[in-house]
Amino acid sequence: MITRSLTPDVFFADALPVLEEIIFSTMTQYPDIIPQIANVRNGSGWGAQMTEQSGTGPAVEIAEGASVTYDDIVQGADTTFTFTKFGLGVIITEEMIDDQKYDQAGDIYRGLGASMHHTRQVDFMNNFNNGFTTAGYDGVSLFNTAHPLIKAGGTENNRPAVDVDLSVAALRTALIDISGTLSHEGLRIYLRPKYLLVSSTNIYDAHELLKSDYRPGTANNDVNAFTIFGLDYMSSEYLTDADAWFIGCDKNDHRLMWYDRKMPEVKSFEDFDAGALKTKITARWDTGHASWFGWYGSSGAP
Repeated sequence: MITRSLTPDVFFADALPVLEEIIFSTMTQYPDIIPQIANVRNGSGWGAQMTEQSGTGPAVEIAEGASVTYDDIVQGADTTFTFTKFGLGVIITEEMIDDQKYDQAGDIYRGLGASMHHTRQVDFMNNFNNGFTTAGYDGVSLFNTAHPLIKAGGTENNRPAVDVDLSVAALRTALIDISGTLSHEGLRIYLRPKYLLVSSTNIYDAHELLKSDYRPGTANNDVNAFTIFGLDYMSSEYLTDADAWFIGCDKNDHRLMWYDRKMPEVKSFEDFDAGALKTKITARWDTGHASWFGWYGSSGAP
C-alpha cells in the first residue's frame, strides 16, 4: 500500500518550518514591555505563592549589662499565582496547500504570532488598567490611599488623595510621596524611582517633563529638577486610560510579577482525512502583584 507517508510532502518538508518561524519572528518584532517592568520568573507545577511579611523595627538603646531586644516578624497576606493556558489555532485547507499560497499562509501565521503577543501584553497591562478598582492581596487595589501596614498599624498610600493628570506639580508630589513611604514597620524606605509609565498618547508630556533642559511649561531658565532622579519613561498602547500614569521603582523594590510556566510553543500536524494543515500556539503564564511597595499611580483627573 502506497501512503502519503512514503512520499515526502513538499509543503510540510519545506514550507512548514518557515511558516512556524514566521510566528516567532512576528512576536519578537513588537516591543515587549513585560521584562522591562516585571520581575520575570520561570514557573513550575500548577502555580506559585508569595507571602508578604514585615521586617524588624528600629534598633533600640540597650543599657549597660542589659539583654538585647528580640523583635518579631509579622506575616501578611498570601498571593497565589495560578498558571493559565492560553492558545489559538488555524487550519489551512488542502486547496491552499495544493495551490502553494505561501504568501497568504504567511499572513495567517503572522496573525497567530501577533495574537499571542497581544494577549500577553494585555494580560500584563491589566495590572495597571485594573489597578485602581480591583482588590489585591491586601484587600485594596494596587494603587490606593489606604494600604494597611501589618506591623506598625495605620495605612500608607501609593496614589494621590485626588487623582490628577500628569504635570510638573503632579510628578513632583508623586516623587515626594514615594520618598516618604513608610514600611510595614513604620520605617522610611529607600525607594528608587526608575521610570515613568504612560499611555502612547501621553508620551509627549512625559518626554517634555523628563528630557527638557529647563523647567518644562515655563519661559524661565530654571533647571529641570527632575533630571536629578535619572528617570526615564516608557509608553504602552495597552494602557486603556490615556490620562493614567505610573512611576515604577527598581525591580528590587517591588513585586510586580510575571511567571512563565510554558513559553509560547507552536505545534502543527496534517489532518489526513480533511486534507488540511492544523497549527496551534499555546502558552501558560500568570501575572499579578504580591506587594504594592515600589509603585505609584494616578488615574488622571476625574
